[in-house]
Amino acid sequence: MIKYDELCDIYVLKSSQKYTVTGMKLVSQVLYTEVDLDLDQCAAICDDDQSCKSFNFCPKGKAPAQCQITSYSIKDPNTESLDSSICHNFELTVKSKAEALSINIQGSKVSGVSGGRVFGIIMLFLFVGLFAGFVGPYVYTKVKSREANKSKDDFGWSKQEDDDENQTQL
Repeated sequence: MIKYDELCDIYVLKSSQKYTVTGMKLVSQVLYTEVDLDLDQCAAICDDDQSCKSFNFCPKGKAPAQCQITSYSIKDPNTESLDSSICHNFELTVKSKAEALSINIQGSKVSGVSGGRVFGIIMLFLFVGLFAGFVGPYVYTKVKSREANKSKDDFGWSKQEDDDENQTQL
């Protein structure tokens, strides 16, 4: 559900929409209590508290509204509870906030390169570098020495002959 404010053009999803009513059985082990809050403010407080698993909410009547933050679930059979005719218990729609985070993490696909592939790429570059660093100069010196030997074989002494021998000089 979206809340509208006349002075503001921003629409915010109400925190209370993330919670479901579990009934009129309340968790008796309360962490702390806030007064004069509405249901959405109480849900927002539970959202912000990492230890909150549920909250009891008592609407305004003869007494001010009460928001009781708990770290227990009413669905747990070991949780101490008490019955109420006015108040309700609310729990997060998913089982826990950690589970909601893990569902979001599992649902989102992370693109990129895995650690194993990064290691493989590094090793590839390492071996190519070593190959080029050691084999390259070795091949270069062999080619150069062959060219030097070839040029030595082609070297020889010869007598230079003038083409102008038959011509007379003036």
